[in-house]
Amino acid sequence: MTHPVILASQSPRRREIFRYFSLPFEQVSHSFDESSFPTNVSPEEYAKGLSLEKAKDVAARYKESVIVAADTIVVIDGVILSKPKDRADASRMLHSLSGKWHRVITGVTVGSNGTFKTDSAETRVLLNSVTEEEIQSLLDRGEWHDKVGGYAIQGVGSLLVRRIDGDYYNVMGLPVGLLASMLNQFRINLWEFIS
Repeated sequence: MTHPVILASQSPRRREIFRYFSLPFEQVSHSFDESSFPTNVSPEEYAKGLSLEKAKDVAARYKESVIVAADTIVVIDGVILSKPKDRADASRMLHSLSGKWHRVITGVTVGSNGTFKTDSAETRVLLNSVTEEEIQSLLDRGEWHDKVGGYAIQGVGSLLVRRIDGDYYNVMGLPVGLLASMLNQFRINLWEFIS
């Protein structure tokens, strides 16, 4: 590889997943305004569309590189949840998810030289019923910051999770199996980057 893969995300979780492999990569911020994207589409199209726009934004600056972008959303009762705006918003999200199944959908885009492939993965997650005191305890830890749905499956947030159906890494924000198959389309085999 003459150029490192560009991870078009500042997510620490996505960076952590990328570091499982010896694949050379750089983490770069996108400047796409996510609020400008239409919401009158299916959750899958919404997540895929956001990942595509992020990838295109970064690809304009890194024309020779393979770009990887992702966007993760939570869907509960047909409503899309993204990152909470503040503590009260995170509390509202956790209350709405308590004791219920929800869907975690990640749109993934891989692209290079003007060619982009986009797909999505879905994981169903059942959360334990939690009390107001437990929710406030989680919020006090600050783990709701920058977390879709107001929680993270890893760390203390694992106390919330009763069951998952699907890819664990999708809930972290980057479905590894899907990413591997998409990178293969750009002649990058993650099996060659196991160190």
